[in-house]
Amino acid sequence: MVNDKSVSESGSLGRFNVTWDISDTKLLYATYSEGYRPGGINRRGTLPPYLADYLDNYELGWKTTWLDKRLAFNGAVFHQEWDDFQFSYLGANGLTEIRNAAKAQIDGVEVELQWAATYNFLLSGGFAWYDAELAEDYCGYGDLENNPISNCPIGSIIPGSGDVNEIGPLAVAGDRLPVTPEFKGNLTGRYTWDFGPYEAFVQGAVYHVGDRRVDLRDLERGVVGTDFSFTPYQHLDAYTTLDISAGFQRGAWKLDFFLKNATDEVTELAKFAECNIGHCGAQPYTVSTPPRTFGVRWSRDF
Repeated sequence: MVNDKSVSESGSLGRFNVTWDISDTKLLYATYSEGYRPGGINRRGTLPPYLADYLDNYELGWKTTWLDKRLAFNGAVFHQEWDDFQFSYLGANGLTEIRNAAKAQIDGVEVELQWAATYNFLLSGGFAWYDAELAEDYCGYGDLENNPISNCPIGSIIPGSGDVNEIGPLAVAGDRLPVTPEFKGNLTGRYTWDFGPYEAFVQGAVYHVGDRRVDLRDLERGVVGTDFSFTPYQHLDAYTTLDISAGFQRGAWKLDFFLKNATDEVTELAKFAECNIGHCGAQPYTVSTPPRTFGVRWSRDF
């Protein structure tokens, strides 16, 4: 059996940026930019190729300093339109399948803050909020040219096979996109002081990432009903971690002591399975941050 499949596409990308220097300490900008990921061939020969996806980004941002440059406040708001967006999931026999959905959109805010509260104490942090959702229904198949279809009510005919669609769309407009949390943020406080011939410091850093979904499809990520027990690797819980460090510096030499994940949180960075749950049962694997770790670092700047 010979599988003769290929993807051939062409196009162009553009970027436009306008910057306004209000003063020496304040700047505003507006950007329109385009991006893409190339299409390709699925590993399973019975599946169609997947197409390139394209992103249009509309962004307004600012870079400012205040209080005699002791306070820096930067950020951006953006709207993104994503056509034919690619997403992947685990198919039969443990083979990853890459598919195209019709349209998605992402609205977001990203903010960064640095504040020299005193000569010795620096507070820095940032947060991001994302509203990432499907803009059109996802049917799970495309037309005869493999372009994603977003209109597939129960009873409609599936192009190519001629079968009747008995379940409707696999995900509907407004569904949250996989992987992306609604909120994430970080906050770091660092205190430095002179200790004889040394410069000493102590620092604490808190990181938070909101809950996420792994799959776009409603049934697989547990939207039908409220029980996630039959989809154990499709939901990632929110987590918060704390890192603590202290050290000394003299000239180019540094000695640091650090404690990562000080509260020993068991986080969920990713979940996966060796085989489709419908064939192998619930056997999820979880990727987590390292457990509480203490270390010593001795270094020299060159």
